[in-house]
Amino acid sequence: MRKVVDINDALGFIKDGSVIAVSGFNMATTPEYLLLKLYEMYRNTGHPRDLFIVADSLPAARNRALDLVAKLMIEDNDFGFIRGFMLTFLGVAPNLQRLVIENRVEAYAFPIGVATRWFRNTASRTPTITKVGLGTFLDPRQDGVYLNDLARERKTCSVDVVSINGDEYLVVQLPKTQCGSYTW
Repeated sequence: MRKVVDINDALGFIKDGSVIAVSGFNMATTPEYLLLKLYEMYRNTGHPRDLFIVADSLPAARNRALDLVAKLMIEDNDFGFIRGFMLTFLGVAPNLQRLVIENRVEAYAFPIGVATRWFRNTASRTPTITKVGLGTFLDPRQDGVYLNDLARERKTCSVDVVSINGDEYLVVQLPKTQCGSYTW
């Protein structure tokens, strides 16, 4: 079995509406080349579109990686590539911030620890339950995880309060991801 494939063949497996999980701490370990090639594929063909991106940190820096994609989306006035994202930090990504502020994509935020736990729990097919965020803006009794009105409307990501043995916890809800033939 061939283990190395052409990038276009690999990216061709990503379908419209997919949830893409990406790691990367600013530019450390960010798959910038793959993100840019994926956007190039969209610009050339119109697909894949309506992607939802989940990251355990920020796969970007100013005008790099995901922030560069956001900049190109703004310049092209075409917001069909990314429908939304869950990122833990937007501080060094002014174009991503602009997408959020202008309500161009739905945007959500979780603490880094909760996001990394979600990655682990998704792989093990277990729910993400945490006390982190109780009584803060993440708590659904406050504002929830929504960064803009589009997120509040669509609710692709959310948190719910549950009681376990008399203690309150937050249950983190993110969209289903797909890996091979398994849907998690």
